[in-house]
Amino acid sequence: MKNIYLVRHCQAEGQEPDARLTAAGAQQAEELAHFLANKNIDYIISSPFERAIRTITPLAEKLGVEVNKDTRLAERVLSGKNHKEWRDMLRKTYDDLNLCYEGGESSSMAMSRASSVVSEALNSACPCPTRMSFIFAACKISQPFSEYGPSERILDKSNHL
Repeated sequence: MKNIYLVRHCQAEGQEPDARLTAAGAQQAEELAHFLANKNIDYIISSPFERAIRTITPLAEKLGVEVNKDTRLAERVLSGKNHKEWRDMLRKTYDDLNLCYEGGESSSMAMSRASSVVSEALNSACPCPTRMSFIFAACKISQPFSEYGPSERILDKSNHL
């Protein structure tokens, strides 16, 4: 049986692709590594964004597992332009999953992109043990993956996924 753990990045300094973790975020990453250390994780896939990589690196180092980057786990682009009302625009995309602003990506498109990574992992026929665990370190892509059944939720101290 394959186990999947989807982890959102820890507290970061910003939204930019190269934003690092805050001091609190670095502590959260260490706590996450401690929490997941005994989960028999064999494979780690991460967004290429710095905050996602720094979130999962302490665990990868502890386990001696490589972090594989996949751009499909990157944060979605809401719009090709900056908007003062971007938070309201984002909320609307959760109500209408197909709403897509110019130069951006709809919630549906982002979920499909990220779901393809999960599907590939679940359906992979790699020469690995039958029991395999994956970690996906992602930036906020859209709504949580619910189609894959029950999952363990790991909440940080600020109640973010």
